Amino acid sequence: MSQGNADDHALVVRVLESMSEALVMLDRSWRYTYVNQRAGALLGREPRDLVGRPIWAEFSDGVGEPFRRAYEASMADLLPRQIEAFYAPRNRWYQNRICPSEDGLAIFFSDVTERRLAELAERNLAAARDQAERMAHLGFWRWDVVSNHVTWSDELYRIYGTSPDEFGASFEGYLSRVHPDDRERVRGILSSALRERRAASFGERIVRPGGEVRYLHSWAAVSVDELGVAREMFGTCLDLTELVETAADLRRNEAWLFRALAAARVGLWDWDRASGRVQWSPGFEALYGVTSERFGSSYDDALARVAEEDRAAVKASLDAALASGTEFHVEHRVRWPDGTVRWVASHGTIERDAGGQAARMSGSVVDITALKEAHEERERAREALLHTQKLDAIGRLAAGVAHDIKNFLSIVDMSSIALSQRVGAEPTLVELVTNIHLASARAAALTRQLLTLGAQQAPQLAELDLAEVIGAMTPLLRAAVPPSVVLETRYEPAPAFVDRHQVEQLVVNLVMNARDAMPEGGTLAIATATAGDEVSLEVRDTGAGMTPDVQARIFEPFYTTREHGSGVGMATVRDLVAQSRGRIDVTSAPGAGTTVRVVLPRA
Repeated sequence: MSQGNADDHALVVRVLESMSEALVMLDRSWRYTYVNQRAGALLGREPRDLVGRPIWAEFSDGVGEPFRRAYEASMADLLPRQIEAFYAPRNRWYQNRICPSEDGLAIFFSDVTERRLAELAERNLAAARDQAERMAHLGFWRWDVVSNHVTWSDELYRIYGTSPDEFGASFEGYLSRVHPDDRERVRGILSSALRERRAASFGERIVRPGGEVRYLHSWAAVSVDELGVAREMFGTCLDLTELVETAADLRRNEAWLFRALAAARVGLWDWDRASGRVQWSPGFEALYGVTSERFGSSYDDALARVAEEDRAAVKASLDAALASGTEFHVEHRVRWPDGTVRWVASHGTIERDAGGQAARMSGSVVDITALKEAHEERERAREALLHTQKLDAIGRLAAGVAHDIKNFLSIVDMSSIALSQRVGAEPTLVELVTNIHLASARAAALTRQLLTLGAQQAPQLAELDLAEVIGAMTPLLRAAVPPSVVLETRYEPAPAFVDRHQVEQLVVNLVMNARDAMPEGGTLAIATATAGDEVSLEVRDTGAGMTPDVQARIFEPFYTTREHGSGVGMATVRDLVAQSRGRIDVTSAPGAGTTVRVVLPRA
C-alpha cells in the first residue's frame, strides 16, 4: 500500500472510530470485515476478535431475530433498511441502519434502550393520565392566545361528544359549544381573566352535537411571557352532569317524599342535643297549625307546642328513653293557636356518640286525630249498642207486664175513687183512700216511664214553646221542692218540635234529681233559651256534685246512687232527648253542683 493510500485508510479509520454510532461491515459470506470500537463495546467483544469471523457463528442467538431477517433481505435485494427492535438475548433495544452493496453490508446501529424505556414510561403516563381523566371526567385544554389555537385532551373531546376533526380548534369554536344562555357570561369571565392576568373558576353548560346538555365546572389560568404579555390560557373542565342530575333526582325525590308526608300528615324531626337545635321536615306546620317562623327551632320550642295537660308526661317519656336507650313513643295532644286540639303520635330513636352518650334523636310525628276520633266514635257506638240492648231488655220486660199492671192499677184507682165517695168525712179513712190513690198514680207514672224507656209509646211531636210548657209547670215544681231549696227561673222563648208529656216528664226527672242532690238546701235554677238553630233547657243545682266515675254512668238504666232510687230517671231523660233529635250535656264536679243542659233543634 502506498503512503497516500495508507494515509487515506488511516483517515477513514479515524473517522469511523470517532462516530457515535457503532459500525460493522460484513462480506457476502457473513464475515466481519470491520468492527469499530463503539460496536465492540456494544457487542461486548474486542473488534479484532470479530474480524474474519462469521456473524452467525459469533452470535448464534440472533438466528430468527428480526435483525437477521432484515440483514438477509438487504443482502438479497440490495435495498437499504432501517429497523428498531428488541434483542431478547441482551434484553436491549437496538436501532439498525442497513446499507447494502455488492461487497456486503455496512450496518450502523445504536443502543436505544433508554429512549425506548423513556417513551414507554411516557406512554404509560399518558395512558394513566387518560384513564384518570376518564375516571374523574376531567379534561385539559390550552388556548394559544396569539395564534387563537385551542388544544384539548382526549377526555375533553369525550366530554363534548366530538372529535378533533369536528372541533374548530379556536376560541370561537369552543364558545359555539357553550349553551346559548351561558355563552356571553363565559366569554366575559375568560376575557376579564385574560385582561387582568388572573385565574378564573366558573360553571357552564355545553350542548353536544345531538342536543344533550352537559354541566361542567371549569378552571382557567393565564401564562405570560417575560414582558408580562398574556401568551396563553390553560385549564381544566370537570364534567358534573351525573352529580347535577343525581342532585336533581334527589331534590325531586325529596319533594315527592315531603308531599307524601304532608298528605299523610307526617312530620320528620331531628334533635341535636349538644346544640339543642331541632330540625323539622317541610310541611310540619300542618301538624301544629303554625308557621315555621313562629314554631321555633329549639327543644323548648318543640315541647311548648305540646298541650299543657300532656307536657309533663311527654317530657317524662322522653327522659326515660334517653336514660334507658330505648325508643321513644308517646301519644299526646297539641293545641293550635285558634284553640283546636289535635292528637299526634311521636316516635324517636337515639343515636349515641363514641362515648355511648345520647348525642341526638330523630324520628317522626304523625297526626292521629282521625284515628282517635274513629276510636271514640266506636266507643260511643258500643255504648249506644249496650244502652239499646238494655233498653230492649227493659222494653221486653215492660211489654210483658205493662198492660196487666195498667189494668190492675185501673181497678185500684177506680176502687179508690169509689171508696172516697163512701167513706164520708172520717179523717182516717179519707187519708187511707187518698194514700191508695196517690200510690196508684205513682205506680202508673213508673209504668209510663218503663214504657217510654222501652220505646213502647211513640212521641206525639208538635211545635211547642219550652218556656210556655215549663212555665205552666212552675207552680207544681215549686210545690215539689222543700222550702230550703230556692227555685230560680228564667224562661226565654224556645220553640221546638216535642212531645208535651215527654217534656214534662223530662223536667220533672231533672228537677227531682236536682232536689235530691241538695238535702241541706241550695239553689235550683231552670232556664230556657234560643241560640241560632238550637233551643236549650238548663237545670242547675248547687248540690254535692258528682265524681267523673259517677257522671260516666248516670245514663245507665237502673244505675243509682240513692238508697231508694229506681235508676230509671236519667235513662228516661236520655231516651226522650234522643227521640227529639237532641243532645244532652252534663257538667259536674264534687262540691261544685251539677248543670244538665238539653239542646234541641229549633222549630
